[in-house]
Amino acid sequence: MQANNEIDTAIAKGMASSKLLESWIALQWQTALYYNSEQPGVPTSLKEDKPMRSLNQRIKGKQGRFRQNLSGKRVDFTGRTVISPDPNCAIDEVMVPDLMAKTLTFPEAVTRHNIEQMRKLVLRGPKVHPGANYVEPL
Repeated sequence: MQANNEIDTAIAKGMASSKLLESWIALQWQTALYYNSEQPGVPTSLKEDKPMRSLNQRIKGKQGRFRQNLSGKRVDFTGRTVISPDPNCAIDEVMVPDLMAKTLTFPEAVTRHNIEQMRKLVLRGPKVHPGANYVEPL
């Protein structure tokens, strides 16, 4: 933002085009470094003492979001299966294997609004999808 403001100020003051070009190049480099701070060929004037973690570094690697937070965690009501493209599946759909769909559970509170639907699921049982795997009394 600072580099962008400097460009605005330079335009307003009518600075020389060479100074304006320098500010523009600095803005481009800073934007590139925001996305990937390991960018090769960075001018020494733009290198910081302590490089910031760019978006790229925050995502990839052992300390990245995917390996730390988004994949492979053991939590309740989840399962693992292979994800692959399927020509029978629409672009906005996710297909789950039958075995997974019948095994995975989701706690559903019974209310006066959904009691009939819940009765049907209990009558279907765990062998049919969608069905109820078990009933838990309060």
